[in-house]
Formats: sequence, C-alpha cells, structure tokens
Amino acid sequence: MKTICAFVRQNMSYYKRDTAACLAAVIFVAALLSGTGSLLYSSRMGNLENNRLIYGDWNYYTLKTGPLMQELREGGRHPDYDIVSYGCVEMKKVLTQPGRITLLYGDENYRSMLHRELLEGVYPQDRNQVAMDRYTLRNLGITGGPGTQVELDGRTYTLTGIVKDRWAASVGTMEAFVSEDTPEETGRAFVFLKFGEERRLHSQWEAFCARFGLQPGQMGENEPVNRYLGGSQKASLKTLWKEAFVDRDADITYLLLQLKKQSDPAGGGILLLLGFFGAFVLYSVFRISIQKRLPQYGILRSIGVGDTGIFRIIFTELAAFLLLGWIPGFILGNLAVKSLYSRFNTVFLSKGMGVSKEALSLPAAEELLQRTASAARTFHVSLWASASCLLSLLILLLLITLLFIRRIHRQEAVELRRENRSMKYARTTCALRNKSPARALVSRLLYPGRAAFFSLLVSLAMGGVIFLCTDYVIINTRLHDERALKSDDGLGAGYQVLLETGERMNSIPEETARSIADLPGVERVHTVSGLPCQILFAPGEFLWQDYFTEVNREYQTFCHGISEKTEDGGLAVKCNLLGYDDDLLAQLEAFLLEGKIDPGQMKEENTVVLTAIMDGQGNYDSTTKKAGDTILLKVPSGQAPLSQCRSFPENLEYETREFTIAAIVSRSLTKDPNLYTANTTDITYSILMTTQQLQENFAVRGSSVLSIIKEEKAKAAPTADAIREKITALPDCVLKDYTRAIEQKELYLRQKMFYFYALALLFFLAGLLHTGNSLSHLIFSRRHEIGIIRAMGISDRRLLALIAKEALRYALLSSLLMLTATAAATRAASYILSHIYLYLSAKAPVPPSAITAALLINLAAALLAVTLPTLHALKTPILTQINRQRNTP
Repeated sequence: MKTICAFVRQNMSYYKRDTAACLAAVIFVAALLSGTGSLLYSSRMGNLENNRLIYGDWNYYTLKTGPLMQELREGGRHPDYDIVSYGCVEMKKVLTQPGRITLLYGDENYRSMLHRELLEGVYPQDRNQVAMDRYTLRNLGITGGPGTQVELDGRTYTLTGIVKDRWAASVGTMEAFVSEDTPEETGRAFVFLKFGEERRLHSQWEAFCARFGLQPGQMGENEPVNRYLGGSQKASLKTLWKEAFVDRDADITYLLLQLKKQSDPAGGGILLLLGFFGAFVLYSVFRISIQKRLPQYGILRSIGVGDTGIFRIIFTELAAFLLLGWIPGFILGNLAVKSLYSRFNTVFLSKGMGVSKEALSLPAAEELLQRTASAARTFHVSLWASASCLLSLLILLLLITLLFIRRIHRQEAVELRRENRSMKYARTTCALRNKSPARALVSRLLYPGRAAFFSLLVSLAMGGVIFLCTDYVIINTRLHDERALKSDDGLGAGYQVLLETGERMNSIPEETARSIADLPGVERVHTVSGLPCQILFAPGEFLWQDYFTEVNREYQTFCHGISEKTEDGGLAVKCNLLGYDDDLLAQLEAFLLEGKIDPGQMKEENTVVLTAIMDGQGNYDSTTKKAGDTILLKVPSGQAPLSQCRSFPENLEYETREFTIAAIVSRSLTKDPNLYTANTTDITYSILMTTQQLQENFAVRGSSVLSIIKEEKAKAAPTADAIREKITALPDCVLKDYTRAIEQKELYLRQKMFYFYALALLFFLAGLLHTGNSLSHLIFSRRHEIGIIRAMGISDRRLLALIAKEALRYALLSSLLMLTATAAATRAASYILSHIYLYLSAKAPVPPSAITAALLINLAAALLAVTLPTLHALKTPILTQINRQRNTP
C-alpha cells in the first residue's frame, strides 16, 4: 500500500494540470451536494419552527378524562411514549351575540402551547371577568384596554387582559378567555399533548392510543408540525409499488402521489438530480485523467502488475482526489449556502415566511413575521447528508474504476502503451473529389468515436435542457402562485369585509360598498353576494360516486353533509351560488377550463359559470356537464336562517331554476365563508353569475362579502381604520386585513423566482464548463496531429476556421438534441405539475427569448471550447508539436 501511495503521489505531482482539474471538480461537486443537503435540512427545520409559531407547539389533543389526567399528573412517562408537557382547555359556552364568540378557560400550559400569552393585564379570576385578543376586540368595536366594560350576550364583563392573537384562527372565529369557575355548558374539555422528539412520533401515538383504548379518529392532530417529526406511518416502497401496479392497474400517478405524501420528493429530487449531475462531472474529469495514464498502466501490465494491482492504483488515486477535495468543498459549500440562506430564507419555507391565510392586526402580523424570520435564519449543517453524498461518490469511484479495469483487461499491454491508441487508421478514402483534404483530416481528428461523440453532444445539450426545463417550471410556478394567491390563499384583495356566521341572513348594503369605494386609499371594491343552493344531477351525470363520502361525514354537523341521493336515483349536491361584479368575473379567465366568460352576454342570456371540483390527481372531470349544457339548481326561497338553509331541510320552500353553462373554471375567487367553504378552499361546486343576475333571479339585495383593493401607495393602517368606521353600525360585520400577508407573499415569490433562476443558470454554466473541458481535452490530445497538418502547409487561419466549423457541427447537433429533449421533458413536467403538485397553471410554454438565448450560448460555448485551445496550440512551434508526445503535459 505504501508503494501504491507513493506512485499516486508522483502521478499527482507530475500531472499538475490534471490534478488541479480533478481537485476543482471534486471541490465543486462537494460544495454543491453538501451545501444543498444543509439547505434542505435547514429548510425542513425552518418549516418546523415556522409551523410551531403559527399552529402551536403541540402534537395531539383528545378529550379530557380522569385516567388520562391521573397519568399526566404522575409524569406522563411510559416505556413506549414520553409526554413532555400538556395543557388543558374547557369550552365553557358559545355565544351568538354580538357575534359568534367561544368562551373558554385554558391553563397556563395551554396558553403557552397555542401562543396566547398575556400582552396586557391579568388573566380572569372570577365569573364576571374576561380576556380577549385584539382581533376579537377590534371586531366588537372595543377600543379600550383592561378595565373596560364588555357586554356579551346580554351580560356585562370586565376586560382584565389582552392576549396574543391566534395565528391560525378560522375565519369568523372569536374567542374570549374566562375564569376557571365559570359554569360549563358545552361539556367539552380537551387536553393538548406534546410528545418527546427523540423517538418517532407515530410509534408514540400508537402506543398512547393502545394505552387508553382510543381510536384514531378520537385524537386531533397538529399535522403541520407532526409531518416534520415522523407523525405518519410510512409504507414501504414494495407496498406502494404493489398498490400502484397490482391493485390499481399500473397507476403511476398514484405511486408518485404516495411518495410525495410520505416524504419530500422535491427536496430529495433536487439532491438526486445534483448527485447525477455531480457524478457526470466527476466521471468526465476522471475519465480524461485516467485516459492520459493508460500508457503507464500498459507498462505496469508489461512488468507483471495484474488487474487487481492496477485497480488498487486507480481507485487510490481517485479516492485521494475525493478526500482531498471534499473537506474544502464541504466548508465552501456550507459557507456559501449559509450566506444565501440568511438573505433568502423565505424562499425555503413551504409557504413563505410568516405568510398566513388569516388576517391579523398590523402589530400582530409584524410580530409574527419577525418571530418566524428569526426562527428561519438559523442555518443547520447536515452532516448526515454530506456523509451520505460522500459515501455515494465513493461507490461511484468504485464503479468508474471497475469500468476502466474492464477496458484495460480487454486490451493487450502493447495497445495500452501506444500513444495514439484512439486513432483508428483504416485504409479508407477520407477526402473525395468534392471535399477538402485538410477539412477531412480535421473532421477525422475531432471525431473521438461514436460513444465519446454522443457523450459530448449529451453534455453540451444537458446544460441547456436543465436551464429550459427549470425556466418552464419557474414560469408555471409563478403563474400558479399568483393564481393560488387570489383563489386558494384567499389573498386576492388587501381587505375583506364579511358577515360572520349567524342565524339571520343579513347583507352589506350597497350604500356601504359605495361609501367604502369613495374612501381615500381604496382603489376598487368588488361586491360578492352568496346563497346556498343545490345542483340536481340526473342519474349518470355525476361520475365520482365516492368523492363526497368523507366530506359528508366531516360536514354532517355543519350542513348535514354535502350530497344526497334523489328520488329518481340522481344526486343533489350542495354548492355555493355567488354573484360577482363584472370585473371579478373577468378575472376568472385565468382559471378557464372550457367555454367563454363574457359578463355582458351572461346578463343578456342569463347563463352561469360553473366552478369544477378537483380530485387528488388534478382532474376536473367529475361530471358529464360541459359548456353549453344546462344545469338544474334548487335554491331556498324566503328569509329562513342561514344555518337552516345550508342543510336544505324538507320543511322549507324551494324554487328550481335551469341555467345554461357559459363556461367552466377550475377555481372561484372571493368566497363566502358562511357557505360551503373550508377556510379559503371550496369543498364543492360553485355557481357564479353577475350580481345583477342574482338580484333579478333570486331577489338578493346587498352583499355578503366586500373584496377591497388598496391603492399601491396608500398606507394600510389608516385605510383599514377608515373602512372599519364605515361598517361599525352593521351587525355581525367584521374586517379582515390581509395587506401585510400579501406583501410578504409577493416578496417570497420574487425571491423564489430569483433563487431558481440562479440555480438554473448554475446548472447551465456547469454543463457548459464540463463540455468545454471535454472539447479542450480533445484538442489538447491532438496537438501532435495538428502539428503534422500545419507542416503540410495549411495556414493557421485556415486551420482555425476548419476547427470552428467542426465545433459548429457539434453545436447544431447538440441544439437539436437539446430542443428534442426539452420538448419531452417539459411534457413530463407538465403532467407532474398538474397531477402531482396540482398546479393551476402547467402549460405556459418556455418563451422564445429563453430558447434563443440557450441556443446562442450553446453555440458560443462550443466555439470557445475549441477555439481557445487551438489558438494556444498554434502558438507552439510546428516541430515542437510534431516531436511532442501526445499525453505530455
């Protein structure tokens, strides 16, 4: 082994240029892989801390029982689980006046877990005292601090304290904390549990359920936090493969969805892609280095060194390169990524730093942003990821060594020692009458063989393919994020005025909407009116028979389920009937699946827009209804309470109307939270028409939601105060302020686009550098032959032009390969984005400017890769080139 190390050291010192190239490649790959691994790990930890701040530092909750409380008081220790803390909360009463308010008592641990600590005053000590958060106080119109008298449901309370807003509160949910001795009328008390994180969370949960005889549905889960702590049971790849290809008849989409659900395929995919890319770069550099040493290995074969000995020499040399370059690469990569992470930490969180769908007061929103930003700036070095990548590359080096040993084993020692072994001299005519002999010789010299030629084309095209595919994903990601911001996130406007859930079908008067539109700082006000209705599907018209099974169970209390069978065997599906103004309807063009949206024509022909429902694979074909078909709607008549109308009981009167579908869209925009909406996401169909149509067809006056857009330069706080003054006199009316969340979301999107464009450019440049290295080596290895051609009398300018033409051939062929591969890859990416990541936009093409830039850069890289080493070779005297051995450094 000592002799081998000495031989390797001598080779590394003799071939200085090759040694520098190999070390540079290893440092680059090590920095890329270790830095990316730490980046993904830091992103995971940042998401965990961010979700803890938003959703609370707890894992599960369950009903409060005597045996459970006894064990918790004794320490909560068990061989199979460890409860590190718990908090108790009692739902005392639910009030309906002056709004829907839940009176609750929570102990100190509960308030700490849910981040409901006191900001001012003290916690209530007797039955006539109450503590509230700013959100509740603001919507009740209470401006005073502790000591203020508050009237709730006909009873007067003294405000003793102000607690922090809850980051992830549901729309319309208001809470007030009362004393422990307040009478309990709901009979609902819960215990929030936090388990130890040293062991997998799912196994502790299973042991806890078995210990107390609980069924899975009897425990609530903090899923945004638990997903990062092993809160779900992961099926084996063998099980998923069987389910996808045996039980579901080769459903590859199902397999990808399950893998996405159980792990982080995006992060793992990035690391895997970088791993393949790094392996390709290392193989290219090491291949050139080993090829230069083949004559030496031939000499070793001649003096009796066998394949095993040569294997040990090659592997030791490659391993030395890897170990010498890994440590500086690891350090440089983590330092560079740490700097990047500190500047763009919002990019690496799942929804952007501090972006919540909930509306907070400006001080509360600022505090949340500061706390989550502080949590996400913490950079974590992933030693496990670096060690895994190092081990994978060592295995790669082993495979590279075996590949060359196989090649060496097939050749005789004499063939290995031959300097020009790659030149195959055959007695064939290379230059015909219509072809220049010099050009034929240059073409022959720059043709390294079919395998190497194809490898060069692939490497030259790969950078462009990665760049264009990344650009395709970025464009569609930007469009998806912009559309999801308005639809799924509910952040289409800076402010929303809406009615809370109540027993009366109130409305916001048109005069109020007009007065808000005239306020300084308000650019535009969109009015939305809503009614519950049912779509009556004839037998066979609704295709997803099992779609509403789970939804019906979940919304049984809220509205007695969403769907029900009709007497004729069809299906009645509860849905949202919404009236939009013309501007809001026009914005639905971005979500159009089929048909045409023309508000003027809709009013004239009394047609509607259908918002389709989407399954878990991004499909919208739940019904046979198409644009141009008619749809039958059942709507409550009269002024019955909304909570009763939502359930469609038999004792109410209804009217049935038939409409023609003008268009079908994938999403609605502004939603009525009092209808069939889960937070900001529709759980069923929506029927959209103009406000004028809703008034004429169903005599609806006023609005249930105002979507208010702020002027770009207007200040958020004064505008919100002015709007709040306009709605103070309206019962059950609240204001939601989304301005800060929108600003942060837009900042997050800009940073994400910048980061991914930088990543794509890095891939592109690295691919071009690899290609340049390979072509430069090809020219370098042909210096002897170039000297002979020059001695034949060809001018340097003519030789340079001929070599440039050959480079142009490489560029053109690689460009064709790049365009073909990009078309196939973008098609696959479109399917994955649409059906796996459920993008709202996955068909926006790569812009021609990006394709043109990639082609021009590809051409320039090929020309430079051969021109620069050729110019260097032309500076060398002809006799020196002829007499120089081919692999002499």
